[in-house]
Amino acid sequence: MSQSNDSNQTSTGAGVLAEVATALQGSTGEVRGRLVKALTERELVKRVDLLDKALVKRAQLQNELNAIRPPSKKVFKLGADGKMQEVEALYTQEEVKKHTEETKQYAKKLKEATEKLAKFDKALEAAFGAGPDGTEKLSEAFAKLTKQVAGGGGDSGGDDSEKSEE
Repeated sequence: MSQSNDSNQTSTGAGVLAEVATALQGSTGEVRGRLVKALTERELVKRVDLLDKALVKRAQLQNELNAIRPPSKKVFKLGADGKMQEVEALYTQEEVKKHTEETKQYAKKLKEATEKLAKFDKALEAAFGAGPDGTEKLSEAFAKLTKQVAGGGGDSGGDDSEKSEE
């Protein structure tokens, strides 16, 4: 009787292995489905990570823009009551030239920072939803965003490929 139990256990184990082999033979579709799911999940993780980094980069660009201050031309002095009071200031010709140059530099920096942020926002919006153009456009949007996040959001990323498409 113990001999038949041993053969049942062996045959049960062998039977399970046979069932596994049979299931694997007919599992081509399931394997393919799981592979697609795994690769899709991997790409989704990459994209979520990129969007997270992009939002951090956008906050940095916004802070850079907010940090740009116009040159001050006002002069203050401490009044008798202990409060700061604006006073009329006289400027030499050199001071006026210096202030004019500082104002030009301010305008230039402000314009550059604003354009940089706008360009980055455009790439970020495209990556969040490229619309009905399909996955090719979305992949393209993520590629541009990757360049801008890695390259500091500069001007060398997105415009060249847009020109080549036209």
